[in-house]
Amino acid sequence: MWAFIVDNMSFGFSRVDSGEVKKFNKSLWELALIDAAAGGVATVVADCMMHPVDTVKARLQAQRETRYAGMIDCFRKVLQREGARRGLYAGLGPVLAGGIPCSMIVFSTYQTTRRLAHEHLSVPNDSSVDFIAGAAGEICGLVTYVPSEVIAKRMQISGLGPGRNYQSTTHALKVIYQTEGLHGLYSGTFPTMLRDVPFTALQFMFFERMKTVYKRIRKDLPLTAVELGLIGFAAGGASAFITNPFDVVKTRMQTQASGSERLYNSTWHCLRTTVKEEGAMALLRGAVARVMWLAPASALSLSVYEQASSFLRKWRVQQLPVTEQKYELSAASALDRRK
Repeated sequence: MWAFIVDNMSFGFSRVDSGEVKKFNKSLWELALIDAAAGGVATVVADCMMHPVDTVKARLQAQRETRYAGMIDCFRKVLQREGARRGLYAGLGPVLAGGIPCSMIVFSTYQTTRRLAHEHLSVPNDSSVDFIAGAAGEICGLVTYVPSEVIAKRMQISGLGPGRNYQSTTHALKVIYQTEGLHGLYSGTFPTMLRDVPFTALQFMFFERMKTVYKRIRKDLPLTAVELGLIGFAAGGASAFITNPFDVVKTRMQTQASGSERLYNSTWHCLRTTVKEEGAMALLRGAVARVMWLAPASALSLSVYEQASSFLRKWRVQQLPVTEQKYELSAASALDRRK
């Protein structure tokens, strides 16, 4: 689909020969690959550092009886009873297995959508473009993310029940598929979409707007890794808090028992039952943990992505013949002039 669209677009070069258009299109695809690679690196760094906080959040959200008094109590008990590897880092394998390709898809789709909108459709640089592009990227990435998230969450809350003691990521995948089929692996897809699509869209929108404002303050000087991290922290934290109710519903849908022991029949039923039995504040359960997980995770991933993509773009240009470097630099600058 993208190949057909890109190959048949002139991107405003109606008065330029076809050779220039082909160079531009080639540059677009190469930049998409760079975005994918940088997104994968960013995910590895963020997930490895912040996974224990995600485990604590999942435990707090999934508990129906008060077992943990809060984040610190949960962290301490999990570490004491189950250890770091089998407790706090439970489910890291499937998180990385699904998160890396998901992030590669999200970042490349997001940036490519923005470039297509700005260069071909001449859409003004406003928040709606970033929001829509972020949503498009997340929707495309869900196909790999949801199964990994189901496996990760069940491994993370194995200490709470229902009785699932998975020996490894492969074992969990096998058991879930054998007992519940593809439906089990993709359980909670709709609430995951309700949570992640607006989160990613809001995160990118906030991040780009904050970058624009900060660049004006800095008089267009390049932003440092620390500055990018602080902007990413604010963007991720705000987006995480706003979308927390969907995260509670998603976690409960994905971790409930199967068969006759299922508690919720649908996303709406889960939302309604939770509010009815536990009150509306139950939808904010784990919000602090979610913000404390996603704010620094966003700071790490967005900062690492920006730095990695910048490095890879410079490396790409350096590999070209000197005669082509000038064109490639100007094309890349044109593609990202509103970034």
